[in-house]
Amino acid sequence: MSVAEDSPFRTAGDVIQAMRNNPGGVRLAASSVGTIWDIKSTLLGQAAGVTYTFMPYPGSIPSILAMIAGEVDVVITGLGEQVEFLEAGRLRPLAMIELYSMRVPGFDHEVSSILHYVPEMANFLPVHQTIGFAIPRATPADAREKITDAFVRAMQSERVQAYSRSHFVALSGAHGAEAREIARRMESTLGWIMYDRGVAAVSPAALNIPRP
Repeated sequence: MSVAEDSPFRTAGDVIQAMRNNPGGVRLAASSVGTIWDIKSTLLGQAAGVTYTFMPYPGSIPSILAMIAGEVDVVITGLGEQVEFLEAGRLRPLAMIELYSMRVPGFDHEVSSILHYVPEMANFLPVHQTIGFAIPRATPADAREKITDAFVRAMQSERVQAYSRSHFVALSGAHGAEAREIARRMESTLGWIMYDRGVAAVSPAALNIPRP
């Protein structure tokens, strides 16, 4: 969660209080409906018991540029997407929508976890933008083992590790049953949020997807 350099909001607590004092009065930018940043914003609103005006943009960079241009009051996107604007002093970071605090480029202090301001977010986090590989379910066991071994070795390689550090990407490396459980939780969280907001026409319950 970040704001423009000249924003009156100094902390995430200021943003939450403004949303509480003036429901719908704070304009929050993120990518379009259903993206991970929209989901995190929605969960934050639910956990804090506040409402805001959602301003969807076709991607994270347009959202950030809208923030700088003064079209919105606060933006929620990935750190890797904000880093050049943070280093240039065009954005001021307020909170990590994560379970942990983090040091960000251009600032000599840690940016607090959102839990510092909204402890109830612990009931929803972590929620990640999960990027992974998938293979047909019917893939023979010996082929699955070879693919998994190659995946594990690639994730441990210095090239992948260096990319992770430079782009502020958290590496999971989950595979097999662990990866399926991550996908199951995300399916539940995203499916029900989309249905409750009227975006999805079919109830997840009809597909035996439980509420998170």
